Amino acid sequence: LPHRSKTTYSIDDIDVYSMSEKLLDRPMSDVSYVVRQAARIAVQQDSEKVTQEHLEQAISELGINAKPEVKNRTIGFRP
Repeated sequence: LPHRSKTTYSIDDIDVYSMSEKLLDRPMSDVSYVVRQAARIAVQQDSEKVTQEHLEQAISELGINAKPEVKNRTIGFRP
């Protein structure tokens, strides 16, 4: 049997708080798109891992730099 190495993941070089702020109130499909697109960009650039720059580029391609507009909706009757 061939020896399989364990795949390890590290987020030491990624600003998780910055990414979470940019993806706050976004659907999970947007988060999934950003991660997958960042991985595609990393592969195209022959990078061994996804970096902060790859994630930033994927976010800019998605066009979600601004937070979504939150509408105040009144539920029920107004007095």
